[in-house]
Amino acid sequence: MDLIIINGKPENVVHANGKQFTSKLFRCFLTHNQIDDKQLSKLYPQPQEKIEVYNKIVKNEFLH
Repeated sequence: MDLIIINGKPENVVHANGKQFTSKLFRCFLTHNQIDDKQLSKLYPQPQEKIEVYNKIVKNEFLH
């Protein structure tokens, strides 16, 4: 929540349908904040790989 306060809310959230993104609480949060939800297709793994690479870069560069 602090990141949204600092950086503003995203227009959408792209995810691979993990448990943390399918919970009722998370869905309510998205709806309440008018954030679109985009699930990646299981048939095309390339977008998921790009997200994983991005997350690794963020973790290595900014969270150490």
